[in-house]
Amino acid sequence: MKNFNVVSCAAVAALAGIGAPVGADTITLSDNGVHYFDSTISLVNLRNATTLHVHEPANVTLRLDAANQSKTHFHGGFIKRIDTWHQAALEMLGGHTDQLYANNSSTVEIRGGTLDWLYVNGGSRVDVYGMADLELQPFVRQFDYLRYRLVGTLLDGSSVSTWIWVDDSQGATAEINLVIHAIPLPGPAGMAMAGLGICCAVRRRRA
Repeated sequence: MKNFNVVSCAAVAALAGIGAPVGADTITLSDNGVHYFDSTISLVNLRNATTLHVHEPANVTLRLDAANQSKTHFHGGFIKRIDTWHQAALEMLGGHTDQLYANNSSTVEIRGGTLDWLYVNGGSRVDVYGMADLELQPFVRQFDYLRYRLVGTLLDGSSVSTWIWVDDSQGATAEINLVIHAIPLPGPAGMAMAGLGICCAVRRRRA
């Protein structure tokens, strides 16, 4: 069995020098190490190329604030709001978040889970992995934001219906890619379906 380094409110004392004092409802991780979280807390700060894996039954009731080349792997649980900054990377594989903000040249990969609202700042990149029904539905621009509705099925089979707001007011281009995976079928039909999946991926990347 893999030996996880589990970060929890009760174990904050073990993070002396990189975390918050015992009893605080905030954890700050900035040691360039790898950590695992599956407890309940209000705020998690992630800094300095530190890696965090979030698993069930994690419950971050306020926010995960990730910056400075940190990496987050969101496997399950709940995070109310996620902010990525300054070349931080987030991989969403499961779980749920109400709001996800990709800011300042950060990168986000969405492969599973559910989210209600996604904001993408210029210079950031978001890749969404899903099945053939995945699409971006454009809506009327509002103020400095391009608006879309992301609907369909993610790679893990989760249904998605997410509002996406793209801020292009700063001059830098925000990039959103839909990466479509075809379901393999045996024989010639499978080859044809695989070819169709590749064509969809290329066309949607260029959109």
